[in-house]
Amino acid sequence: MSKNIKYTDPSVKRRRYRKNPIPGKASMEGLKNSGMKKSLIGEVLLKNTFILTKEMNKRYARHTYGIFHKKWRRNTFIAGVLLMAGSFVFVYPLRLYLLWALFLIVGIYIFMMSWLGYLYGATVSYNNYKDFYGEPVSMTVEFYEKFFRVVTPKGNRDFLYANIIKRIEMGDMAILIVAQEGIVQHGQIIDKKAFEPLELSKYYDILEAAEVQIS
Repeated sequence: MSKNIKYTDPSVKRRRYRKNPIPGKASMEGLKNSGMKKSLIGEVLLKNTFILTKEMNKRYARHTYGIFHKKWRRNTFIAGVLLMAGSFVFVYPLRLYLLWALFLIVGIYIFMMSWLGYLYGATVSYNNYKDFYGEPVSMTVEFYEKFFRVVTPKGNRDFLYANIIKRIEMGDMAILIVAQEGIVQHGQIIDKKAFEPLELSKYYDILEAAEVQIS
């Protein structure tokens, strides 16, 4: 993996979340705006059609929180620690107990956001998925020899296997993280439960042939 990869969704810079992107919002915006402008051509080797549940989306948000929101997570961690430390060093000695408690509570909340902010992000992103896909949130991912295609109600998005920078494999689902020109664009859930046994083997074979390594 390149050391120059910048884990920032480009849509965050273009849209209203320029300064403080909401956790979970970036990945949905990336799906709307990223991918190839011209559809690639090839033979469909495999399809993965599934219903995205809240639990699946929550797991996705937990595993990608540090990728899509690395800066947000670092800043909230630092801000939380500074507020808690400052409340004890500067406020508590003055016996301003109400103000001390306020600083402490805010510091704890911000600190916890650095670890549990993905829960809020998962709620935001799932609501965006419902608006984008409708209910239930039905997703289809098509696998080709050189790329995979995300089929959406507003047009398809193609992503080259060569641009996958991270592949997360879990027991019943996988996540493919795609970047172009050092910018993370999209994270795609793959539901392994939607595959037949032979299809699951084919899924592994396709990614192995494309040299997409588990990381």
